[in-house]
Amino acid sequence: MHNGWKSIFLSTIIVVGLIITNFIIQVGVNPSYNNMSTDSGTFAYCGQVINNGGLMYRDCWDNKPPGVYYLNAAAIRLGGSTPYAIWLFQAIWLTAAIVLFFFTMKHIWGNTWLATLGAFTLLLLILYPDIFQGGNYTETYAVLPIVLSFGSFWAYLRSGRRLWLVAIGLLFAASFLLKPTYIAAGIAAGIIVILLGLKCISLKKVATNLAIFCLSAFIPLFLVGLYWFIKKDFTELWFAVFIHNFTYLQQGFSITSLYGTARMFLVQEPMAALSILVGSSLGVFLFKHWQEIFAYTFHKHNANELFIPGHLDDTQAKVWFMAGIFLSIVFDIAFLASSGKNFGHYLQVLLPSLVTAMLYMLNSLQRSFQTNRFNRSLAVMILSVVLMVIITGGLEIAGKEIPGIQNIKSFLSTPYLTQYQPNELEQYIIDHSSPSDSVLIWAGHPSMNFVTQRRSPTRYIFLLHLFTPTAKGSNGFNEFLGELNADEPKLIVVQPQSSMGLPYFENSGTSLCPNCDPLTMQGMQAFKEFINSNYSLIFTIWDWEVYQHIQ
Repeated sequence: MHNGWKSIFLSTIIVVGLIITNFIIQVGVNPSYNNMSTDSGTFAYCGQVINNGGLMYRDCWDNKPPGVYYLNAAAIRLGGSTPYAIWLFQAIWLTAAIVLFFFTMKHIWGNTWLATLGAFTLLLLILYPDIFQGGNYTETYAVLPIVLSFGSFWAYLRSGRRLWLVAIGLLFAASFLLKPTYIAAGIAAGIIVILLGLKCISLKKVATNLAIFCLSAFIPLFLVGLYWFIKKDFTELWFAVFIHNFTYLQQGFSITSLYGTARMFLVQEPMAALSILVGSSLGVFLFKHWQEIFAYTFHKHNANELFIPGHLDDTQAKVWFMAGIFLSIVFDIAFLASSGKNFGHYLQVLLPSLVTAMLYMLNSLQRSFQTNRFNRSLAVMILSVVLMVIITGGLEIAGKEIPGIQNIKSFLSTPYLTQYQPNELEQYIIDHSSPSDSVLIWAGHPSMNFVTQRRSPTRYIFLLHLFTPTAKGSNGFNEFLGELNADEPKLIVVQPQSSMGLPYFENSGTSLCPNCDPLTMQGMQAFKEFINSNYSLIFTIWDWEVYQHIQ
């Protein structure tokens, strides 16, 4: 009883430490210091539209599955239409993911300190500035279902209860609804479940387990599709989630993008150090267990002991759990490479698997000391290298992430903390338009519509989508111009040298849209004529211009 209370007390202290560490670091990215990124602003604005009764894709169009927009809508419903509501919501969401990761690792490895190291490592890596990038990304929200998938997979291996297969399938669907490429953990778990069934020479068991997993994953996706079908907008959902994303991948994938992916793991810190640890862990795993994983013939008398979930001992369950983890890493890297993009926030999805792999090696080293099956000198040398990588990497991460004392004091002493203070440009928009007016932000800053509470006249809040095929045509300009004529914006706010690469409508000739095809060029020319006929430049600030509608 004494040890039980001691364990609970220790776990509570660790959880409190994780929560405090998370919120201290996130003070440095709160809306007072950190503007919302393009993606975050898009998610927030679409969440606002949903919260006001709109339908995703019909009233606010973007190319992600609906999950992240409805999570932003939930944050706004709970905390109000302010960036602070979303900041706090995603901070609590990440806290839940990290705490669950701690308890999952503690249960699997049976070592509180190992689980603590893993949880703090995962937290610091996710919040690393070049990886977190301000937060409120689909990847940040995906960490929770991925961690829950790990726990469900382990529970199935140990208990054999098919209820856990249902949980894995549901979490597969949840991950897919955030982004189709976040399903690596579910795929890997499914493959291991099938492989274990085949090793038991039970095709009926394989078919039953596969059916349970697939139905659990399919039914939520079917219900989501049915909702948009009832709303008579299923075509837009299908186009956004599948067709547009497939075209996006085709255009982005190249040898250069593969090289960039390789650099993320082999050159850039902190991923390079973590990659060394994970690669070493994979080597140890294959050296110890390759025969169990890859052998095809088995003695029937030991099949129940080795390959039936629920009959596996702790050691064998860990073997198949780690086989699933390493397999998910392979799928995650393949999905990342195929995206054609190498944004730092993409890495958040891989981190739970990578940190788990690191913990496997540390657990193996610990057990080698306990069992004396390993050369002590070699074990000490390997452990020293591992600790050196962890400590030096941890110090670098902590040094870059922890905000200054002054920032923390300022944050804690700020009255009306949740009231966002607009900058000069945002305040100008608020002062020179009314809540009933629409405002077009011709730039990569859709957050301006959200923080000023001024609606966009077009559903294409991320304006680069105008230059790609839509569900209604080869580009979005015909629809866009129709929207502008139906709801002429009071202001058009422009960044001439767009950080997102939008063409500037004041240019002329081929420089109006240098990389556009003829049909898109026609759309830009029509947009230019619309502005010249209805708007005049009235204000400039920084690298921005504001055009006002001519009354």
